[in-house]
Amino acid sequence: MNHNFDSLSKEIKKLEFGKDIIKKALSDVEVKDVNRLEFELGDEVTTYSILESNGNETTVIISTENCSDLGRKSREYLAGLDAEIIDNGGIPMDLKKTYIIFLSKNDPFNQGRSKYVFRPRSDEDKSIVLPWGPVIVVMTYDELKKN
Repeated sequence: MNHNFDSLSKEIKKLEFGKDIIKKALSDVEVKDVNRLEFELGDEVTTYSILESNGNETTVIISTENCSDLGRKSREYLAGLDAEIIDNGGIPMDLKKTYIIFLSKNDPFNQGRSKYVFRPRSDEDKSIVLPWGPVIVVMTYDELKKN
């Protein structure tokens, strides 16, 4: 990948680059097809729709915004998706499973990891995952550069 972190906000808008990020960040998801969505949630944010091999359609948000407040940013992005659905005559419950990928210059948690995945799971039984909750992936620039 021939880019630097500061140019990522422009690069993530390119379909092929977006596909590469999605495949790296969502390595446990079998992606059949990827399309860039037309609406924007900010200058440093791009939205995609993916079709998984199991037929599920999923929304993916890729952000290069500062990772200092993942909770607030995630809620802001989900609210933007809800607004887009309403503007197009749908209801917010039409929002499908959503992945939010934050690209970070450094490890925001200082744990020495290059990738973190957060899912809405039951504390009592980790195998129970809410199907509508967002999956948040934080991936460092170093992880992104790996081939």
